Amino acid sequence: MEDMEKRELIEKLAEKAQISKEEAQAVLERNNWDILDCMIELERAGRIHDSDVQTGTGYSTQDQNSEEFQQVTVTASRTREESTGVKLKRILKKLFRKSLDNDFVVTHKEKEILHVPVLIPVILLLVVFWATVVVLCIGLLAGLRYSFRGNDLGTDKVNETMDKVADCAEDIKEKVREFIDEENTDSRR
Repeated sequence: MEDMEKRELIEKLAEKAQISKEEAQAVLERNNWDILDCMIELERAGRIHDSDVQTGTGYSTQDQNSEEFQQVTVTASRTREESTGVKLKRILKKLFRKSLDNDFVVTHKEKEILHVPVLIPVILLLVVFWATVVVLCIGLLAGLRYSFRGNDLGTDKVNETMDKVADCAEDIKEKVREFIDEENTDSRR
């Protein structure tokens, strides 16, 4: 949104709600520049001083039918859509950056055999989910251990959980071995 549009919305809100321009700007920023949401917030907070508010939004019926009101409403709606798109873009960009800043690490007998950005296993999970899950499970049964390295995912809690999963796979593998050994011993008798 351009500065001129923002100034117009600030002035319009300050005039209609009879509040300072500074307060109008703060309320508009909190409500993604949606003037109707601002009026509702101000009304709920008891900040609207207009005694002839008829509609619950701070605008009289006559104001709502005016061309200027319609233009402000369209501008506010467009701004809300843009800000949602911008927020989504910002979130996706942040997730992408974190997926590159953190590593997925594969070790075997305390020796690191592979480390790749977290983005790669995530893409594999999205594209070939079941194949990736099967390969990870087979790796666990083969004695591989998985962990994460980085500021966001490389925490002790996350890696302790990964170790517990690997330990569980080792327990299952050991129980299967014991069962097979018992069966072989029984069949020899």
